[in-house]
Amino acid sequence: MQGHKPTDIKDITTLATRNGYARLAAAVLLQAAKQARDGNQRAAHWLMSEQAAFLAECIGISSAHVRRWTLPKIKERQFASK
Repeated sequence: MQGHKPTDIKDITTLATRNGYARLAAAVLLQAAKQARDGNQRAAHWLMSEQAAFLAECIGISSAHVRRWTLPKIKERQFASK
């Protein structure tokens, strides 16, 4: 095609590309929450991290809300191990 200039991927802004990172962040948080609920202490502690808080804030979820998902599981495991 004459006159057709290939589009650089950086120039494409669609609903899917704009929200792709948000969907990925939500999936990461959801998987960690499921694992924490199932007793995975590493997942529970990660959900309390600054990294998880950053992801939550990026998708519009309060980091305090994410901590509330996790805190009961951490405390429950601490009492069970005593």
